Amino acid sequence: MGILPQSIGIGVGTFAALIGTMWAGHRIGRQRLAQRSATGGGTGSGTGGDAGHGAIEGAVFALLGLMLAFSFSGAATRFADRRDLITQEANAVGTAWLRIDLLPASSQPAIRAAFRCYVDARLSVYRDPGDSAAVATGVQATAIAQTMLWKQVVEAVSTTEGQRVITTVIPAMNEMFDMATTRTMAMEVHQPTLLYAIMLLLMLIGAFISGVAMAPNPRISRIHMLVFATTLALTTWLTLDLEYPRRGVLRITQYDHVLTDLRADMDRVP
Repeated sequence: MGILPQSIGIGVGTFAALIGTMWAGHRIGRQRLAQRSATGGGTGSGTGGDAGHGAIEGAVFALLGLMLAFSFSGAATRFADRRDLITQEANAVGTAWLRIDLLPASSQPAIRAAFRCYVDARLSVYRDPGDSAAVATGVQATAIAQTMLWKQVVEAVSTTEGQRVITTVIPAMNEMFDMATTRTMAMEVHQPTLLYAIMLLLMLIGAFISGVAMAPNPRISRIHMLVFATTLALTTWLTLDLEYPRRGVLRITQYDHVLTDLRADMDRVP
């Protein structure tokens, strides 16, 4: 299952869980008040066993807010970083492609053919990010194409004519290969699942104590319950969507045209 239905499912599931937990908290709170009233313990929230509850509730919601801010900020930062890496790799590829003109004319056709195979392999990595097998195949194809391209470039700069441009061509190729590794690793960098689990647990705890806090009211406030659950569920969904920008609603695939356009331009060069 792709991350899109997963993120939507998690968002809907979070909403339902928060509603149910808040309702359960209200029911339990009403039962406690009824028992206290029956035993003559009173119903005041600031007396008896209820003293100090506000500090605990404040600590829970403060920690929940911190976790939400940390998760969302991290996901948004990684989204922007992955988007910027597309431009950086396209620039590195474009520069390396232009530097081929400096190599001996006799070696340029073979190197350009190998270069096109390398770019095709790079594009295949991002064609279907939801298919881990396809991504692995694309990464493997990139490694093979990189080896072939590097071997041909090294042979070209090893000639007498190519020695003059070795310090110009080789660094450009190295930067292009480094950017490929950087982008591949960026696909695997995500917030640990444990942090999401802790954040969900804090949401449920917050929902429960919110329901308990509304126990003095015979009926729970549906407006407050819906606002609370909807806000947290939307935040969870949006964070996941930003965390996986090639499989959600908010995607960076629209920026891939920078590299695909460059690949199309390569076909115009013999």
